[in-house]
Amino acid sequence: MKNIKQQAELIRYERSPVAMNSLELLLNEARIDERKNQAALVSSRLEEIANQILNRELNGVEAAELLNQIAEHIITQSYDQH
Repeated sequence: MKNIKQQAELIRYERSPVAMNSLELLLNEARIDERKNQAALVSSRLEEIANQILNRELNGVEAAELLNQIAEHIITQSYDQH
């Protein structure tokens, strides 16, 4: 009987406004961290692409073609992951 009361109290606590606010804060923090990580990855990738363009001395058309190829590759990868 004591176990059932403890479980009932735990369920009530888990649904309390304080617990929900805490969970929401944790989720928001995780989202912010993920956005920062994604921004760092994109920034790094853009630097790599810019270096390729400069090192290969690509003109505007060639650079645009390279960007299109990379965009297609990213889209293909995203479909493969889902």
